[in-house]
Amino acid sequence: MVGPKITLQLERFAETVDAGGGLVQSWSFQKYIKGVFTSSSGRESYSNNKRVVDSTHLFFCDYFSDITLTEKDRFKYGARILEILYVDNPQETNSFFRIYLKEEV
Repeated sequence: MVGPKITLQLERFAETVDAGGGLVQSWSFQKYIKGVFTSSSGRESYSNNKRVVDSTHLFFCDYFSDITLTEKDRFKYGARILEILYVDNPQETNSFFRIYLKEEV
């Protein structure tokens, strides 16, 4: 993969039951993944007099099989949260992943 590599933190959503029987929702760290991160598109709008910026990105990383990536996972990059829209293993070659991401600012 060509371009500067960055490290994203993969997180998985989990729901657990607390001592009182209530559901506790949290994100747990899974692993660090190095790859090439690039912007794809962006859009700015206003909702309830608040500016909302949607930005989509692509993340290319080497293939791995120790964890299965799903659309229920997310990435963190510093304070930025990147929602996984789609995980592509091009032509099922198991050489790299192309991951489509969405960030709301």
